[in-house]
Amino acid sequence: MECALRHTKFVDSRDQSTESSGSAPRRQSAGVRGTVKNALRSGKTSTTTACSKSEKTTAPHSEKNTSVVKATICPQQHVYRRDRGRAQDAFRQYHERMIRVMCVDDHPLMREGIATVIRSHPDMSLIAEASNGREAIEAFRKHRPDVTLMDLRLPDMSGIDALVAIHSEFPDARVMILTTFEGDVEMRRALDKGARSYLLKSTPANELLDAVRDVHSGRKRIPPEIAAQIAEHVSEDPLTRREIEILQEMAGGHRNRAIGERLFIAEETVKVHIKHLMEKLGAKDRTDAVAIGVRRGIIRL
Repeated sequence: MECALRHTKFVDSRDQSTESSGSAPRRQSAGVRGTVKNALRSGKTSTTTACSKSEKTTAPHSEKNTSVVKATICPQQHVYRRDRGRAQDAFRQYHERMIRVMCVDDHPLMREGIATVIRSHPDMSLIAEASNGREAIEAFRKHRPDVTLMDLRLPDMSGIDALVAIHSEFPDARVMILTTFEGDVEMRRALDKGARSYLLKSTPANELLDAVRDVHSGRKRIPPEIAAQIAEHVSEDPLTRREIEILQEMAGGHRNRAIGERLFIAEETVKVHIKHLMEKLGAKDRTDAVAIGVRRGIIRL
């Protein structure tokens, strides 16, 4: 397509050297600009986009060394800018639709594996990583991810505590627990504190990705095996705070008298609490009670 308007003015360099007045070249240059402005205002063309570049070349029909200044209005450039704007809008909308994920885990190999899975799908992007709870909180403040994959066991705090801290600042945060621990007590606590999903690290990659999409869309994702494990103990009486403290002391190898001294209660009171907690857990002895408490996530070794 030819340009709508081409206005060309030739200036003879030899004529310029013979001008008697020093202001003549300036007047000539002003004349070129004025001619271009008048052409743009004359309404001879319907397009309003001018080429940004002036071209200087030698006139093919002149024997003298002349400078050629071309002022051009190109409708092609208007089409190019319009198409480029549409492409930029489409690119921005594509990235806005992507699910922005943050991974929190203290094992580098685990983070790398999750990053590989996330980046292999075009609708997701891993935007941040953290190796402990404090880094997770700071990274969330900085990046505001759409979905966060949170490990349950972190060096400085539990993943549930980090979840609570994030929700205190960002109530709409979508956090998924991804862990190796299958304790029903921790599952219920995590879900009660606002986790949108609870998955085991043995979960296949495609199920993990589907869970991320579900959580991003506003739904919760609880696998059947996790729901069954929670339902198995839902009717049982939970341990009291004091009973959990005594069970934790039992796991440390302390006898009844030592437990009483550490918790500032009588030894007979310790015995009563141990009897009650063993009945609730269905344990045969102290060792069995500790093993059940660890397996269900009631205490940590």
